[in-house]
Amino acid sequence: MADKASTADMAGAATAVRTAEAAVTTGSPTPTGADGPAPFTVVVVGAGPAGTSLLERICANIPELVPDRPVRVHLVDPHPHGGGRVWRQEQSALMWANTPMAAITVFPDENMACEGPKPPGPAILDWARTAAPEDLADPVVADEVARAHPRFYPSRRTLAAYLSSVVRRLVAGAPSNVEVVTHADTAVELVDDAHRTTVRLESGAELVADAVLLAQGHHDVEPAPPALELARFAAEHGLTYLSAQYAADADLDVLRPGEPVIVRGLALSFVDYVVLLTEARGGSWTRDADGTLQYVPSGREPVLYAGSRRGVPYRSKLGYNQLLGEKPTPHFLTAQVAKELIARPEPVDFGLDIRPLIHAEMELAHYQELFTGHPDRVTRPWQEVAEVFELLGSGLPADRARVDAVVADCVPDPADRFDLPALQYPLEGVRVDSPDRLHELILDHVTADLARRGDQRYSQDLAAIQALMNSMGPIFQLLSSNRLSARSRTKELDPWFHDFFGYIGSGPPGPRAEQLLALGRAGVVRFLGGGLEIVPDAARGVFVARGVNAPVEVAATALLEARLPTASVVRNRDALVRRLYERGACTEEQLRDAPGQPAFSSGKLAVHATDQRVLAADGSAHPRLFAVGAWTAGFGPAGFPRLNPIGFMRCDAMVRSMLRLGAAVPSLGSAAPDTPPQAG
Repeated sequence: MADKASTADMAGAATAVRTAEAAVTTGSPTPTGADGPAPFTVVVVGAGPAGTSLLERICANIPELVPDRPVRVHLVDPHPHGGGRVWRQEQSALMWANTPMAAITVFPDENMACEGPKPPGPAILDWARTAAPEDLADPVVADEVARAHPRFYPSRRTLAAYLSSVVRRLVAGAPSNVEVVTHADTAVELVDDAHRTTVRLESGAELVADAVLLAQGHHDVEPAPPALELARFAAEHGLTYLSAQYAADADLDVLRPGEPVIVRGLALSFVDYVVLLTEARGGSWTRDADGTLQYVPSGREPVLYAGSRRGVPYRSKLGYNQLLGEKPTPHFLTAQVAKELIARPEPVDFGLDIRPLIHAEMELAHYQELFTGHPDRVTRPWQEVAEVFELLGSGLPADRARVDAVVADCVPDPADRFDLPALQYPLEGVRVDSPDRLHELILDHVTADLARRGDQRYSQDLAAIQALMNSMGPIFQLLSSNRLSARSRTKELDPWFHDFFGYIGSGPPGPRAEQLLALGRAGVVRFLGGGLEIVPDAARGVFVARGVNAPVEVAATALLEARLPTASVVRNRDALVRRLYERGACTEEQLRDAPGQPAFSSGKLAVHATDQRVLAADGSAHPRLFAVGAWTAGFGPAGFPRLNPIGFMRCDAMVRSMLRLGAAVPSLGSAAPDTPPQAG
């Protein structure tokens, strides 16, 4: 990575940097009016990680695509620019990023596949070595920067400091024809005329734009009907119901010390809530003489009865990142296979055509790593059996039997065998006779999983995860072709892939899993298992939780939904999105395989498949409005390049499409380019 831009470079950049709150300008403003061409004006709504990545792509692509015209970029977000709302610095230092420092950067490297330029920039570890004094004003950030290493999981406050520094760097080092204007404000409405769009802000200010990019990240939504029923029941009986939301935004003071609380969900939001309801309330950690972590309660914690459909927490992060054998390469779900599926006359079914190939890729990678990286644990060399494992993609029972026979003969330890059902649903078919026994069984599962995930002797687990990640490229091909069936695209791909990948490949860091074990031993967290059912019991005036793995029934006065809201344009609380939807200027993704067939909705914002332009209710693409992120249709949110290369490539393609408008939009000369059109 390159070092930060030099002081001389920053001072010499002919870049105007303005902050709307203070109306301060530095540098040399770009010319407008009669003395030069009118600027090409872009408004980026949302300045969190997605908006920051868009700013990086804009600055990287302008020298090629809009070299001879002034460009003005407005960044609009009420929260600090860089971190935005979710990664804001004003939150508990106990809220960690779920990504180690080694993978955190806004800037692409030379290996990243995208059409646009890839100028270097500092990853978070580079920034930590050279952080400016203003970045370290927060003692938490200063302490973590001093302890930084590739496997360290920073707090969200430290990540916010890094992202803020990236925004400052991008602004200071922007191309000489670029002016960046920041607004601590909220976009609430868009008004179009024939050639431009006015963005109205909550403060009353208006920004006239040639292009608008929506990058607000996850949105708050109104509760769905089932959640409304639970909220109504809670209000009628004096109970507490906390609907799906960000843990850092939830009012947790309503949960009283010692109160029984049913928690639905055991993924990453669950971990955040547990931290805020235990350690953040004064609990502490200690280790026994044998090193076992123990939790020391403060007495202010509620008692958390937690379950989910699967019944166990997400598997913890791997404690290593290197394979010991041959690197897996795609065999069954390749770019060529995707092309062949696209060429078929009938729609591609994810469950029938794609998911079995993903499973086959994972199993092949697992055994290739076991045989080549751990030859002492198998009875034959890989060269003798590789051909048999290549039968995995056929789906034929006879081929499956041949693979199973080789595994039985060559892999003596059952712990070394690939068992997808046990990996994905470890409580499937489990029945025990008491809630206490179930709780202990789940603690044993987490203990064993934590030990295995930190042990490179089981590096076949990493190989399987890498094979799963390799499948993202062909899946993106299929999505871009619009050949996936409507049901597959809206109901199968996104829900299944993100849950499955999150569960096996993106769970909590190991230290968090160790803390869950300590909380379970202390009785602060009690696991209810899988198949969780919540029943409002009007006769007793309580919420009742039941599971399928034991005869367990818990009555509680509070119910906490430990998850993020699902995407919904219809129920969106964002004022800008809501107004666009109400007038038909945007819509939810609605797909049909053929006229007259049922429509399926993902709840996400409908966008054009190739350039992310927002689609109206009539199916037309807006000429100047683009959107990206977890709430937009497609596969995967925008994100850090090393973690989500497909999301990054989508951002790059969208920005390049948008910037090409800069050459096409006529120069307005002195015709008052900032005069907004009239509504109506």
